[in-house]
Amino acid sequence: MAQETGLRAFRGRMVFELRPPVAANKGTAFRALVEEFALEASVFLGDDTTDVDAMLAARELREAGACHAVAVAVVAPETPEAVLAAADVLVHDVSDVAACLAWVLEARKASFT
Repeated sequence: MAQETGLRAFRGRMVFELRPPVAANKGTAFRALVEEFALEASVFLGDDTTDVDAMLAARELREAGACHAVAVAVVAPETPEAVLAAADVLVHDVSDVAACLAWVLEARKASFT
């Protein structure tokens, strides 16, 4: 059905994404948000192959000095290897996500003192 309508299908762990035939993905969306809002820092959280583009974009933005971007992978037994490889930080559940974000907030506060 995707091919009949000109869409491209991408498979994740528990999701199928249908994308238009343009160069757009979570990575291009992440970059656009960073640029549109002139973000100095950002965090991307993901757990599936469809998140890898944004994780790689975070790394590229950071390495280019454009944004202090960090990619966080939420790890589960079925987490794809590509996600683990693209992430800068690994967390293991929702409570770890909350702890990670709390740490980022505290680090930000400390940088202003």
